Amino acid sequence: MRKAIVLMMIFASICFLTSFIGCGGGAKVCKPADIHDTPENHYFGGRRTLEKGGDAESAKVEFDRALCLDPTFAPALEGLGMYYCKIEDYTSAKTQFQLALAKYSNWIPSYIGLAKIAMKEGNFAEAHKNFDTALGLELTEESGIVDRLENRTKDFHSEATYFKGLAYQKEGKYDEADGIFSKMRESDDISDDYKEKAIVLWNENKATMIKQKKLGADYESIIGKDVITRQELSAILHNELPSDKIYKMRLDKEMMREIQDIGNAWAKDAIQKAVESKMLALPPNGMFNPDEKATKGDLAQFLMIAFANMNKDESLLEKYSDLKESPFYDVPPLHPAFNGIMFVTESGFMTPAKGTFGASSSFSFNELFWTLHNVHKNLK
Repeated sequence: MRKAIVLMMIFASICFLTSFIGCGGGAKVCKPADIHDTPENHYFGGRRTLEKGGDAESAKVEFDRALCLDPTFAPALEGLGMYYCKIEDYTSAKTQFQLALAKYSNWIPSYIGLAKIAMKEGNFAEAHKNFDTALGLELTEESGIVDRLENRTKDFHSEATYFKGLAYQKEGKYDEADGIFSKMRESDDISDDYKEKAIVLWNENKATMIKQKKLGADYESIIGKDVITRQELSAILHNELPSDKIYKMRLDKEMMREIQDIGNAWAKDAIQKAVESKMLALPPNGMFNPDEKATKGDLAQFLMIAFANMNKDESLLEKYSDLKESPFYDVPPLHPAFNGIMFVTESGFMTPAKGTFGASSSFSFNELFWTLHNVHKNLK
């Protein structure tokens, strides 16, 4: 009897150990409930919840389920890192990101997560180090993750680039941030959603850079405006282009006409120089109309004449005069701004809609400064 009891105890112990080892040393492995119950689906479900500002605990349930289905699934561990960031437990978040990298060293979002924590801590050098590491990695096919998640490298690189620009902005390096966001706007390697976010931050960053110049309240009041006036255009181009080169150096009497309505204008000097150099038209009655909207035709003419003066090349003013046909149905060859419009479009400074330019249309602060961004690339 005693021998039988001993044998039963040994058998029970073996069964217990077998079940323990079979579960990976105590880790419970879940069986999928259906074809949709996969680590990938739960990972992206949790990720979407956090990205949309949803309930953090609901996201954690998704990540826990993904990890239960596959304890080696690096994205699930990184997802838990995102969860801990959401609840501001950054120590636990770092641990999860590192655990994910131990499972798969090329898992780009883990480096992004570590970089974001470094930003929170004010350690921008560490943040940039991790962002740069993320941007230097590709999701390798041999990991199996690419096959299971599709290749998300472009999306993850877009995220890393965006937050790298944001890090520069937060540490007060506005020129570097400007460079990052500008490249994002122009690059085909950036996903559309992050390209749109980059445009927003580029505009904000540009506004900050203008304020730092301390050009006065009137000038700063232009920031963010939907419609730029003729006076404002004169002031902006005077300050944002090399003012020692853009104006005509020798003026004839015809150019030195009296302007009747700018006595109280805050940008009087800039207006006077623009008119004297024939950059902005002055009607025969001498009324400049400083508070009227500036048009895209005005801007095109101003830029063409500025480049002719900077390069001391007056032939630029007549370069397109012999054209008999226009690529724009709303700008015939006899239009007074035709040469300027052809110049700015062929130079890539302004990008018109297909078949039309909108010479009489207004433009916003943001549109103007993106045009000037394109101009400055040509000046370098």
